[in-house]
Amino acid sequence: MNINTAFAELENPLLESLGIGLWEFHIAAERIQISTTAQKLILSDTSELSLRNFMAMLYDEDRTDTYNSLKSLIAEGQAFEIDVRLQNPEPFHHWVHLQGSQYKNASGELVIGGYVQDTSRKTLLKHIQNKMRNLLSNVIEHIDAQQTLKKLCEAVNSVEPAIHCVIVLNSDTTDEQTFIHAKSLPASLETILRSITLSNDQSELFYTSEKRRALVISDLYRLESWRTIEQLNLDDQFQTYVGQSIYCNDNRLQGTVCLYLPDDSLGEETLSQVIHELHNIATIIIEQQLQIDTKDKIQQQLNHSQKMDSLGHLTGGIAHDFNNILGSIIGYNSLSSKVAKQLNHEKLSSYLNEVGVAAERARDLISQMMVFSRSEPSRPVIIDAQIVIKEVIQLIRSMIASSVNINASYSKHCPKIKINPISLHQVLLNHLINAKDAMHDDSGKIQINLFPAFRVSQTCQSCQGRFTGNYVAVEISDNGQGIASETIPKILNPFFTTKEVGRGTGMGLSVVHGILHDVDAHITVKSQLGKGTKITLYFPEVDSDQETDVIITEALVADREMSVGKGQRVMVIDDDVPLTFLLAEILESYGYKVSRFEYPQEALFEFQNHADRYDLIITDQTMPEMTGDVLSVEMLKLNPNIPIIICTGYSKKLTAAMAEEIGIVNVLRKPVETHQLLEAVQTSLKEQTK
Repeated sequence: MNINTAFAELENPLLESLGIGLWEFHIAAERIQISTTAQKLILSDTSELSLRNFMAMLYDEDRTDTYNSLKSLIAEGQAFEIDVRLQNPEPFHHWVHLQGSQYKNASGELVIGGYVQDTSRKTLLKHIQNKMRNLLSNVIEHIDAQQTLKKLCEAVNSVEPAIHCVIVLNSDTTDEQTFIHAKSLPASLETILRSITLSNDQSELFYTSEKRRALVISDLYRLESWRTIEQLNLDDQFQTYVGQSIYCNDNRLQGTVCLYLPDDSLGEETLSQVIHELHNIATIIIEQQLQIDTKDKIQQQLNHSQKMDSLGHLTGGIAHDFNNILGSIIGYNSLSSKVAKQLNHEKLSSYLNEVGVAAERARDLISQMMVFSRSEPSRPVIIDAQIVIKEVIQLIRSMIASSVNINASYSKHCPKIKINPISLHQVLLNHLINAKDAMHDDSGKIQINLFPAFRVSQTCQSCQGRFTGNYVAVEISDNGQGIASETIPKILNPFFTTKEVGRGTGMGLSVVHGILHDVDAHITVKSQLGKGTKITLYFPEVDSDQETDVIITEALVADREMSVGKGQRVMVIDDDVPLTFLLAEILESYGYKVSRFEYPQEALFEFQNHADRYDLIITDQTMPEMTGDVLSVEMLKLNPNIPIIICTGYSKKLTAAMAEEIGIVNVLRKPVETHQLLEAVQTSLKEQTK
């Protein structure tokens, strides 16, 4: 459009309809003439004003740039374009776009003239976009999400002080919310926000969560949650709200981007565009932080898992050494009991019987250590659940504060279930530790109930399958902090935990899942935040006529008559010298001739030269220089018919199938009891003579 022609028609309806005003600056007089539309745009009550008065209308920060643009145009004749803010009584910045060039008017006078147009909405959006692009560098540099989100809020407030940005982050496990905002957020608005939560179905946060796109509320005070606020006579008034929920890749509601404004004069379209820009950047920031958190969590859990694995190996090694010590105690106690019986010394026999009971408890402890080190197989047996529950309660009492009450209730007739007692011990202990950890200030109540078999029709929390039938139920309840409903489906997932790293690997309940399903058992979980949790374990009913499995002890077999050997030659190999003395003492007392060897290489050399002298080999598995299975292979090459028994306390290398493939006739778990040893020897020698 030709400026001269346009300015001749200042009241041009077309220009007015387009919201375009015209201005002309007379250089010599330093006077500016403006059209009617321009008057409205720059909020002037006159069509002519001085350069000084026009500059006074601008914000301080914009005056220098505007003056320099005019000065450059006068000196060099270069056209210019500039966005400036005008002082105004409205709550938002009033931006106008000035465009000018130099020309001669109809009178031949050299003037500067051009257009003026309101760009408040356009400029606001442009500046927001520029700020968001700058924030992306923080994202690329992996700066903390909350710190970056705070910068986002500050960026909005720096562009438009009347707009207050608040980002509300939701917790995965509780109803708690984190509010992120600029320091300039009015205290009155912060107070209001603390009282408004997502759970309030009359709040702007709730309405926003119901939509996947931007929500604009022009009058906040029509919401029930804001009606009482209206009566507070707040200095700061917030009439309009714009918000959009943040859903990340897993489709979970992570939070909400909120804008609070004095009014809706910027228009719904502009406000929706602004919130869209903020929402996109906030989503990127949060998604990246979630990825970093997940990666860090997995790495921390991996590190912790490796520590636990190392501890498992250490435990297994300790168990191996302790098994040898315990084997000596059990063995010599058995020999002593035999002598006491021969002497008819009842008091000594009773003392030795107590030693045997204590040794069996120690053996059970070692067995639990072996489960921890994952080297001990779990064989389900029929047991009285009440006995294991009492043992676990006794153990957990030493781990919890005295202010936590733990009680148990049992049915009149003790129900039987089929599961390895150590596995049940592990399952119950895991749930009780979780219940303990859920207590606030180390005070609360834990209740265990054991119910006899009854008809059940439930859905398993673990396998999500429906199970129906008669089940024995073990119920564990607490009045701790409870579990959020959205968290319950995840608690049995591997590595999921709400505990701090180092306090749990997140594998406990997933291991429970495996143990239960191995015996066709199931689990249900009921919980409510702030009120506690109830976990119920369902075990299939066992025929009441079936006998409970009992571990045979030395006391029970003290009177068992064992067959006496006939002078067969037995080679015993173990790097634990006291244990070789014990085995020799036991075997020789039952009629066998024994040769003891501490080193496997020495034993192999002896066998290479005198294989025909020996009827049976008993060897340890874990020894320096050569393991028992390797030694067995070499000896069987020399005499394929020689029976070999391996004693092992800790070995992941040797399985029953591998032993059978090698040709080993029996594998005994340390500590080996006297009757087990003698039975294995007798059976092996009988097999040899067939």
